[in-house]
Amino acid sequence: MLRKRMSMRTIEPWRQKTFGTSFRSTTTIAVTIAVFGLGAITVGAVTHSPPKRVATGGAIMAHWSEPTNEVNAPFIPIIGGASSISGGFNAVTCTSQLNCIAVGADNALGGVVSSTGDGGNDWSQSSTAVGQPVLNAVSCATSSLCIAVGQGASARSTDGGTTWTTFAVPTANTTLLGVQCPSSTACVSVGVRPGRNAPLTGQVLVSSNGGQTWTTPTLPKSVGALGAVDCPTTSLCVSVGASILVSTNGGSSWSPRYVNGGTGVLRSVSCVSATTCVAIGPNPAGAQDPNASAYEVVTTNGGATWTSEPMPAGSADIDAISCSSNGTCDAVGASTHLGQSFALTSTNSGSTWSSATNLASAATAVSAVTCSSSGCVAVGKAGKNAVSITGTSTGIFSSHVVSRLVRAQRGNA
Repeated sequence: MLRKRMSMRTIEPWRQKTFGTSFRSTTTIAVTIAVFGLGAITVGAVTHSPPKRVATGGAIMAHWSEPTNEVNAPFIPIIGGASSISGGFNAVTCTSQLNCIAVGADNALGGVVSSTGDGGNDWSQSSTAVGQPVLNAVSCATSSLCIAVGQGASARSTDGGTTWTTFAVPTANTTLLGVQCPSSTACVSVGVRPGRNAPLTGQVLVSSNGGQTWTTPTLPKSVGALGAVDCPTTSLCVSVGASILVSTNGGSSWSPRYVNGGTGVLRSVSCVSATTCVAIGPNPAGAQDPNASAYEVVTTNGGATWTSEPMPAGSADIDAISCSSNGTCDAVGASTHLGQSFALTSTNSGSTWSSATNLASAATAVSAVTCSSSGCVAVGKAGKNAVSITGTSTGIFSSHVVSRLVRAQRGNA
């Protein structure tokens, strides 16, 4: 049975976003208002905020010249991430237990990259082009090769995130929201662009040379906006958002997948193995109902079929998930009603979940999380400050501290 249709009037203004349609069952379609991040994108009013051209730390650096075909790439705010009010991290990935890279933007919406060598306690800002646009996602194929993507651009590092080179993307007005590089040559990125029949439509880019150039595969008709992708192998990739797409040939072609009974827009996806993947998304009903549950769908056959799984009451604001190969999954978010970030943990690939555990008290929002069998690192906000949060080696958030406040210094003048 499809979930009840939501009206934009029932959602608090700071959480409104028109992101597409809910997933279809085999017979019906339900139009819904769905949350993907802070801020509002409404029909016919896609927001674009070009970054200011500023220097980092007083140094003279190369300038990024925004391609003319990207001037209308939409700015997609991410809950707990960067905004025009304050800088923040939109995504994080770790190449080892201690080495992690976070990407986002400063308070002028210029892209920033920071790295840590101590598991998230201390961060240093990396060298990026002045005026680089907002970065929304990052993936490292090796300890040295990393790819970041964002508003009308991608960036590549070959020295573990210390320095970055920014590249244009081939499709016009495209904002990339997710990226995954299962090998040093193969990368897949997904995102959105303005659509003809909807405010936003899905976009997929594929690279066969480690993010130096990108091509556009043919997608099924009427693909909804895409916000995340995971590739557990070089052949299998899963992308979610207002649609579920699956590729079994490394992104060259994609097939839509549906959930019987329908589900909400999915914010994040993580694969335990080549057969099992878990995707989650916030439930807009949580703005009114503190007991509302987030959306979760699971595949156990490599993306061929998907089923809905129940999440605990009060989990409506879950925004990000990361699963380890041992079947442990951690999902994080921040309660609209309590103003407190929290985590849920599953030890059986999303079949059941623990009760919510509060994260560090200073963390008021969480934008992303990455976990391995040795622990987790999350990024988010404490008021207007960007923060990192560390988890235990079991992957369960039982003891947390805000490691250090990290504020981007670019554009503060």
